[in-house]
Amino acid sequence: DYTDEVTFARLFPAMVRRGLRMQYQFLGYHDWSPALQWGIFAIHVNHVRFQTPPHPLYDTLRNLIGGRDHFVICSNVDGQFANNGFDPQRLFTPQGDYAWLQCLKPCSEEVWPFEPILEKLLGAIDQESQEITDPALIPRCPNCGGEVFLNVRGGDWFIEAPYADQAERFERWLTSARGGRLAVLEIGAGFNTPPVIRWPMEHITSTHPEAILIRINRDEPQVPREIADRAFSFGGDAQVALRALEEGTLPRSRQTPGSTRFS
Repeated sequence: DYTDEVTFARLFPAMVRRGLRMQYQFLGYHDWSPALQWGIFAIHVNHVRFQTPPHPLYDTLRNLIGGRDHFVICSNVDGQFANNGFDPQRLFTPQGDYAWLQCLKPCSEEVWPFEPILEKLLGAIDQESQEITDPALIPRCPNCGGEVFLNVRGGDWFIEAPYADQAERFERWLTSARGGRLAVLEIGAGFNTPPVIRWPMEHITSTHPEAILIRINRDEPQVPREIADRAFSFGGDAQVALRALEEGTLPRSRQTPGSTRFS
């Protein structure tokens, strides 16, 4: 949860002293030295990408899907779908992946693993300042020697090549799915980056002849009027909504264009 202030205070006391309260504020933040930036990145990525344990929510989702043909498109960059047992060949992550680094220029389409560098960074963090104590450990591009960044979408420098095969598999799957019924199950896709998940799912629903949209969103569960007759929307906690779907206890009335709210 990028708005979790308690976890943020535990992981990033140096940033709390700088006036930050949550991981969401890292997006677009520039008021730090390379030593502090990579100290924070190392702690953050290690926590989110490599140390987060499996979560029951994914078990509920896998049980709900069962043996049905399916494909996952996810805006998260934390690798948790694959870490929780979903087939990587049925996964599209268009926003990137914390597991990879890239040149910030970029000088090539190459990306490389972050984890070996991450282990060294974690061993060189000053506990008080959370800065990297050895400047030589701060990663540089192996090709041009320039600055590098996480391979996540943050500007026109983002390298999309590693996800081209994922995108192609997703498009092929969508084409094959036009021959039958389709459930578009969308979870937690709000208006932060709507062109990535929210609007495409609405478009798929509107253009597929036998699709329904099931929108689960705590704060923004509304659906467009144009597809309201083929959409269900549920506000509140995702795990509660998925469990109700699994048990067949969700209300069957469609929302036009409001929501059913769970506590």
